Amino acid sequence: LAARSPSLDRRALLATRIPTPSQPQAQQAVPRRPRSSGGEGTYVFDSLPRHAAPAPKREPVPVPELAGLSMRDAVRRLHALGFQVRVQGAGTVSATQPAAGAVHARGRTVTVVGDER
Repeated sequence: LAARSPSLDRRALLATRIPTPSQPQAQQAVPRRPRSSGGEGTYVFDSLPRHAAPAPKREPVPVPELAGLSMRDAVRRLHALGFQVRVQGAGTVSATQPAAGAVHARGRTVTVVGDER
């Protein structure tokens, strides 16, 4: 909080916490207060469920035709397909490297070249 002396009673907040139905009771986060000499401290949640992030799909995708689009729209489209993007120039898109139609794996870098006006 931005106030110097917040009127927040953390113990009352923890007492009113209701478990969510999506988490089993055994996996509920239990706050652990670190050792500190003063009355203030930070609560650390040790038992939050951790889910593995899905691996990015690396299947090949054709590079779309982006000539004539604004750089912003081109970058958004490439990101939506899973590509990394490097920008050269400004203005509207004049070409991509690799060229439009080339099959490129997701996660790889596509360079967008603008026609600097």
